[in-house]
Amino acid sequence: MLASKSIGAILVFYKTPLKQKKSAMKQLSKIADKNMLVCIDNTNNNQGYAYGVNKGIRKLQKQKPDLLIIANPDIHLHDITRSIIIDTAQYFDIFGFPFREKKQTYYSGVIDRLNMSGGFTQIREKKRYVKTDFVSGSLMCVKSKIFEKIGYFNTKYFMYYEDVEFCLRAKKNNKTVGIRTDVVYTHTSSSTVDKEYYLIRNRLLTLFRYGTFKQKLHELLALPKHCSINMNNTKLRAFKGFIYQLLLK
Repeated sequence: MLASKSIGAILVFYKTPLKQKKSAMKQLSKIADKNMLVCIDNTNNNQGYAYGVNKGIRKLQKQKPDLLIIANPDIHLHDITRSIIIDTAQYFDIFGFPFREKKQTYYSGVIDRLNMSGGFTQIREKKRYVKTDFVSGSLMCVKSKIFEKIGYFNTKYFMYYEDVEFCLRAKKNNKTVGIRTDVVYTHTSSSTVDKEYYLIRNRLLTLFRYGTFKQKLHELLALPKHCSINMNNTKLRAFKGFIYQLLLK
C-alpha cells in the first residue's frame, strides 16, 4: 500500500545558521518517519555536497526506507506534504517540484542539447505530472531502490551538477524523472564561493561523460573562442580542474 511507505530525509549543512537548521528540520520531521531524518554537517570537514548526501543515504539505508528526500536547508515546503510525496512516487522514480527563487518560479529541469548546460523552464506547465531531464538537488525525492541500481551521487562534482549527473545516470538505466507541478516550494539560494568554477568544470565533466560525439566536437571547436573572450582565472582553473578530474577516472 502506498500509504504505508516509509520516508527518510537528508539535510546537508555547511555554515548554516541555527534558525535555518531548525526550520528545515521542523518541516522535514513532519514528512519523514520517526528517527529517519538525518542531518549531515559539512562545516568542519567539507568534502562536498554529494559526499554529505551519500553519507546520509548510507545511514538511512540501514532502516530501509522506501523513499528518500534530499534537501537543502534553505527551503520552505509550503503545501508539500507527506501524502503528496507518496502520491507522486506512483509516477516517477526520481522527482521534485517547481520552486520559487528570487521572485521567479522554475519548473522543468532541461539539459541543453548542444552544450549540456542544465537550466529550468519558467513557463507554467499545464499537466500535473511532467517528465523532465533532471530535478533540482535543492529538493529531490528518490526511491531507495534506485541507489542499489545506479549507485550514489558522484563525489567528483563536489557541488553543482551532481543532481544533473545523477538524473542522467538514472535515465540511462530506464528510470523515470519528473516533477509534480501543482505545488511549489521556495528556495533561498545564497552566493557560494567558487560557484562559477564548479558550474563550468562540472558541466564539462557531464558533457564528456554523457555527451554525443557531436556535442563533444562542438565543445572542442568552441574552446578557442571561450579562451579568447572573457577568459579569467576562474575559467582557466575550471578548465584545468576538468582535465584533472578527467585524467583521474
